[in-house]
Amino acid sequence: MAQIIVVEDELEIRENLVELLEVAGHQVRAAKNGKEGYEMIENHSPEMVICDVICQL
Repeated sequence: MAQIIVVEDELEIRENLVELLEVAGHQVRAAKNGKEGYEMIENHSPEMVICDVICQL
């Protein structure tokens, strides 16, 4: 299956996403913030990145 990086600052949401994706057969890495996520992307070249974005206008 796919190599995926999950970038999520809320621990419970991050853990749930990782668990669901691993049960589906994916290889998952998790980052707690954008900086950590960006470093993982550079080092591991994932096929997919899942992240939340908050836009404040």
